[in-house]
Amino acid sequence: MNIQLDHSVERVITQFSFSNAGAVPSDIISRSPETVEELRSRINRPETGSVFLIANNCSLVGFQDGLRLAGYEPIEGFHQLRINPKNPRMERRYQMVRFVFGRPDPAMAQFPAVRRVLSAALEDMGRAAMWLVEVFSNPFFKDGQIVNGRSALVINLKGRNPLFSPEKPDGQPVVVWQKDEKGERIGEGPVPLAPSCFLRVVDNEICLVAA
Repeated sequence: MNIQLDHSVERVITQFSFSNAGAVPSDIISRSPETVEELRSRINRPETGSVFLIANNCSLVGFQDGLRLAGYEPIEGFHQLRINPKNPRMERRYQMVRFVFGRPDPAMAQFPAVRRVLSAALEDMGRAAMWLVEVFSNPFFKDGQIVNGRSALVINLKGRNPLFSPEKPDGQPVVVWQKDEKGERIGEGPVPLAPSCFLRVVDNEICLVAA
């Protein structure tokens, strides 16, 4: 199901979760690592949103351009080291990077360099890997209260699958063998890894486009 970006959508949030610290953009702010108290508060929040789209091996290339045409611009971005709640001892951590998009904000108009940094960081993350994408529609909160008739779209990106090898010079693409239904290799050799779909904004709707 496609998701309409009308004036009821106050925020579009892309949130990446992954293990490789080397994939964190160097130009965005890093907040203090998540505490156990913050984790408990996070996992105890009620689940109020609805899932609209789920896709694996999905690319974000071109997504930001569509958001911009729909009237949204980056207004915030940060990184935080978070605790994995599935780990009983709460010792395992992962990287979380979040970008927040909203309608043009007069306050942010004074900081075009900040918008450029956020835009470039998201673009780099979108080009470097494929993701398991889940799109939720959640209530929009202001000053701790739900704003009736307003929503925030949250795009969770997990299962990072790099398209380029950090071990090889010049960022050479990761290559894989294509396989048939029986799992047997086909073709004359491995080919560059490629996404199966793209998350895009088409005619003010968030949708999946086949690669």
